[in-house]
Amino acid sequence: MSPNISVYPVFSAALTLETLKLSPPNNYIAFIFGTLTYLTIVICNLVVLSVIAMSKELHKPMYILLFNMPLNDLVGATAFFPQMVFSLLSQNIFISHIACILQAFLIHLYGAGALLILTVMAYDRYVAICKPLRYNSIFTNSYLIKLVVLMWTVAFSLILILFTLLTRPKICRTEIMDPYCSNPALVKLTCGDTRMNNYYGLFITAFFQGLSLSVVIYTYVQILIACFS
Repeated sequence: MSPNISVYPVFSAALTLETLKLSPPNNYIAFIFGTLTYLTIVICNLVVLSVIAMSKELHKPMYILLFNMPLNDLVGATAFFPQMVFSLLSQNIFISHIACILQAFLIHLYGAGALLILTVMAYDRYVAICKPLRYNSIFTNSYLIKLVVLMWTVAFSLILILFTLLTRPKICRTEIMDPYCSNPALVKLTCGDTRMNNYYGLFITAFFQGLSLSVVIYTYVQILIACFS
């Protein structure tokens, strides 16, 4: 390691984020727009969650899947918007390392969750259309709950491993070149060998996107074949 490179304590370093370079009054307009957008997302998704939770006639496999979509949207929106609108209002570009990791973790969990939810929904539609007589016997509530638990367990575990790898290398930089935190941005702050981080990041990207794309293509091809048949 070069002697002129500073090494910062892990988890206690203060990081700086890239600003949107908005001057008053544009930053206040962006703050209002961002706040209203976040509140709209929260209110709409809470309404959907409440309706599904309180209506017994909606306690069916398809609606159990739909329940996960607004829940996932709340995770993603809450990870991104509060920090963004706060920085617009206060012009504070600093964020603690642990808060940055938490934001990045939730954003990546949101992305992985969205892909896996679409994957399970594609499988659900495939069984409903291509095997309609067996749908109720296959997609029971207990079976779908197991799928949902498996889906979130896989997403949470793989993303957790991704961010656990960040504890290995030391931090040599504190400036993030994006207005929000992400795993690639955090990896760029470290010094030393980050090949394992890069390889694993590529692996889970290929896994989530490849799995989702493969299942969606297969199921919809089978649905088209069933429709034309």
